Amino acid sequence: MGLAVDEPMDVSISDDVKKANEILDQQDTEQPTTPVKTRPQIPIPFEFKRPRRQNTRVFETSKLRKYLGPVLHRLERHEHSGPFLQPVDAEALGLANYNDIVKHPMDLSTVSNKLETGTYTEPWEFIDDIWLMLDNAKRFNRKGTNVYRGAELLGKLFDDEIDRIMQEKMGYCCGKRLFYTPPTLFCVGKRVCIIPRDTTYYSHGEQYIYCKKCFLALPGDKVPLYNERQEVTGYVLKDQFDFRRNDHLEPEPLVPCRECGRLIHQICCMYLDHFWPDGFICENCRRPTFTPPVTLTAETLIKTRLSQFIESRVSNFLITSGAVEVKVTIRVVSSRDRLAQLKPQMNARFPERNGFPYRAKAIFAFLQLEGHEIAFFGMHVQEYGSDCPFPNNRRVYIGYLDSVQYFRPRELRTAVYREILLGYLDFVRQRGFHTVHIWACPPGNDDDYIFHCHPPEQKIPQPGRLQEWYKAILRKGKEDKIVIEFKNLHKYILDGGLNPVDDLPYFEGDFWPMILEDSLKDIDKEEEKKKEANGSLAQSGPDSRLKKKPKKTIKRLSHHLAKDLPTKMINVIKRHQESFLVVILNTPDTVLTLSMRETEDADCLLYADLMDGRDGLLSVAMERHYEFSSYRRAMFSTMLLLFELSHSDQDQNVFMCSCCNLHFTKGFRCLQCESESASVDMCSSCHDTERHIHDMKQIESNTNYASPTFHFKLRLALVFGVIHAVNCCDAACERSTCQQFKKLIEHSSVCPETIERCQDCRSMVKILKSHARYCVVLNCPVLNCSIFKMEFRLQRVNKKFKHNRCLQRRMRMMLQQKSEQDPESIEQNTVVDENQQPMELD
Repeated sequence: MGLAVDEPMDVSISDDVKKANEILDQQDTEQPTTPVKTRPQIPIPFEFKRPRRQNTRVFETSKLRKYLGPVLHRLERHEHSGPFLQPVDAEALGLANYNDIVKHPMDLSTVSNKLETGTYTEPWEFIDDIWLMLDNAKRFNRKGTNVYRGAELLGKLFDDEIDRIMQEKMGYCCGKRLFYTPPTLFCVGKRVCIIPRDTTYYSHGEQYIYCKKCFLALPGDKVPLYNERQEVTGYVLKDQFDFRRNDHLEPEPLVPCRECGRLIHQICCMYLDHFWPDGFICENCRRPTFTPPVTLTAETLIKTRLSQFIESRVSNFLITSGAVEVKVTIRVVSSRDRLAQLKPQMNARFPERNGFPYRAKAIFAFLQLEGHEIAFFGMHVQEYGSDCPFPNNRRVYIGYLDSVQYFRPRELRTAVYREILLGYLDFVRQRGFHTVHIWACPPGNDDDYIFHCHPPEQKIPQPGRLQEWYKAILRKGKEDKIVIEFKNLHKYILDGGLNPVDDLPYFEGDFWPMILEDSLKDIDKEEEKKKEANGSLAQSGPDSRLKKKPKKTIKRLSHHLAKDLPTKMINVIKRHQESFLVVILNTPDTVLTLSMRETEDADCLLYADLMDGRDGLLSVAMERHYEFSSYRRAMFSTMLLLFELSHSDQDQNVFMCSCCNLHFTKGFRCLQCESESASVDMCSSCHDTERHIHDMKQIESNTNYASPTFHFKLRLALVFGVIHAVNCCDAACERSTCQQFKKLIEHSSVCPETIERCQDCRSMVKILKSHARYCVVLNCPVLNCSIFKMEFRLQRVNKKFKHNRCLQRRMRMMLQQKSEQDPESIEQNTVVDENQQPMELD
């Protein structure tokens, strides 16, 4: 079986493939020292194959012919259907490479025969075969040909027709073939490149991904491998890297109805097995006595004084604006104490500064729409309190702010953003903070700040428009007596007579610490060059005048460095002055008169690994497809986020099936693959139908729907019980849990089984990890405490590495935007050091 195509076009494609391979052969012949030893083959595009979830018959053959037959007849009668009516005879047409490119041929006659003979058991099989036929045409033929254009027209007709039939006649959510947004791949090379969609790259596993330019620029024929500490652990030959194309697509999973067997998109029905313990029931099969499952809301999350203050301000604004029915919930989803450490060069300049303690918070806004919650606004802030040393004392840094355009009514969307931001500024003003710093830099086209995959129609603002947006909000803040004044960073330094090196605030993840560190490194390098040049002159003796004198550039700093570092920093700040805003909330005299002179935070700390910095949420969202690219996906992603936050005390709550991509809370995991760093999880349905090479262990999230505060107190009581058992020497201790914990500790130390296979060991490890996460004792006697501390330390180091890579992309994007706005101004003084290791142990 095959696909009919235009004969001249097939020959041209074959010639193009041969010509491309000949060019690659010539390059290998002309450049025998090229890093790639073996000739990379042209990667074949991704081929979609939907994972099957069941083999039961959903519709009788007569009904399938009744509903799907008219759709098939319309395709057969289409004016561009000629090449698709019959199978392709590749041998007769002389298409030598047809079977190499098209692995599963399909045509309309084959679809009609399968429909008549009852091969199809449900409509999704029919839909997949039609799209397989059209994808084969696009895979083998170039754009602009008759066959390719015909495949596009037939696809548009089929998509409209089958979607209408599936919804109106057959009781499905829709008939569309839906894929997740392809993930953005980031090159691990020094240039911090982005690998766009449909471009080729080189990879060794999932960790080492290089764009083509960076890979070919690597010296030698080996690529170093790094561990979590960024230490070289080995080398891999370049010819062992795979040559791939970034065209993989993940389909949205389907959920079977337990009554009728219909397959419904998981996102369309908002399905999570935690809320459907007995199986999903579609709308067609729900009886009048059916009770819908209880859904999570943002109101179930912990309230804080900050969240209530902002929520009250937003609610009052909505009431005065006439939107009484609109319900907005504000929650602080993460609040942790952190330490902004100085980078090596600055640490050498200021050894007395031991870092700047701050409290990192993640603030999210949720909206209730159509009975579901949707997250539409997020903000990450750093609060440096009154106990923080100069120059960060009583300052707030707004690092990231992001939104998705799903707020309704639409005309109040910008105003609600303004009220949230002003509410936060008013709250920190009353606490005694006097200055807020904002980095107004929009993300790049392929970058996300907080929410993964924004809607395609949501435009990224230009730098000037974003800066004006902030200024408009701050002008409103001045009217409301929240903001005293605001200015750009350059004017702030000049008005205050500040030294940009010694007096500039040092924030975690900010632009200026990176620039300052690079400038200090460059100065050290230039001083070393000067010493070497002077040393060579001294050794040359009296005949040195006969030799060629060194260039004058050796005696002074390079072209992108000024002699005076503060002057250089002022020049750089002046070029980017509009991107950095300084907001004055309180004068020093006002701070002294406040009733609360200390900025002590009365709110409790909130530990949620998912929201620990923007990188935590983004990495999980990319891995599990928590997208906000459409309204339905944003609602589903918000539901999963609320579930994760409500069970934030557990190690893992929502799993993802490796076969069908279905999100689930109860299923199976291969422990042997997990020990080999290749986690394989399966939902219950795929575990029954798909066969894995190893035995699998059942996994399940904790179904106890108690509050996070209850879980935290329970875990804390268990930790104290373990500490008591370790230090207790009384064999007849009357404490109820002492003997039990002593037995568990003794069992864990001598158990021959691995932790994954022993239920008692797994329970004990969870408690020990909870203890190690907050333990500060140097030589703690608790079992494996030091090992778990190192594990958490390496996790933080790896997270910091990802954060610094994102920061470098953000800096590069801002420099690129500045150069586009002012092409005559060359950014010589703000070059990101590509040779530095963006990894530091904290």
